[in-house]
Amino acid sequence: MCFVDGVRYRKLQATKTLEFNSAPHNLTLFASAEIDLATLKANEGLSLSYAQENYLGSVTGEDILRVGEKVKMANIFYVNQNTAWAGPVHLHEDTVYMEGSKHVITPHAELRLSKTINNKLKYLPSLNYKGEGPLLINSSTSPQNMPLTYEQDYVQDADGNVSCAVMADLYNLSLQESKTAAIMYSNDPQMFHEIAGNLDIKNIEVKRHSVTRSNHSNAFNLPVTKLNMSDSSVIARSFNNSKKT
Repeated sequence: MCFVDGVRYRKLQATKTLEFNSAPHNLTLFASAEIDLATLKANEGLSLSYAQENYLGSVTGEDILRVGEKVKMANIFYVNQNTAWAGPVHLHEDTVYMEGSKHVITPHAELRLSKTINNKLKYLPSLNYKGEGPLLINSSTSPQNMPLTYEQDYVQDADGNVSCAVMADLYNLSLQESKTAAIMYSNDPQMFHEIAGNLDIKNIEVKRHSVTRSNHSNAFNLPVTKLNMSDSSVIARSFNNSKKT
């Protein structure tokens, strides 16, 4: 527990064990914080109008391995010359970094990108990180048949803006959708991993579907709703999703 500008903060620490049946070529860890609103309201005697039972915060990510190499350097942003910036960042017109998660018409500061030693990660000397020799972590109970895509529940801020994070397993997605990728993987897995490491999702469309009510009711006698997949409208489209390095 510590105090910053007179505000008390409590540091929470959690330990998670990840199991792999082979040494990963690329490894990124994503995390977010979730608040159990029902428990919070009961413990603190709060009267909250927030409709959802839980509040999910924004997602943060940390690269651990890139193409089999340890990530030894990290990005750091500065505002006002030498003042470190810890808030959200967006890249404006592929030329300049600015504060905030998205570009707005109100004035906001430009940021300076710099590199620093990555002290957030500690690599254990007893483990192999390049796929040679012993596995990073060896376990016969590793999860199988994992989904190709993962979508986090949406997050809504105080201004009503909604955002979410979607992740795709491009390695297995390419193996499933491309016969060429499957042939390459069966004949030369190393070459496949090198090529697949540069895969990208270039075109993205976000569609909105209407919700219809059926004539059936659930156990609580409430009408059952379902998405009308035949009725959709495009609400966002992007054709410039090239990787930013």
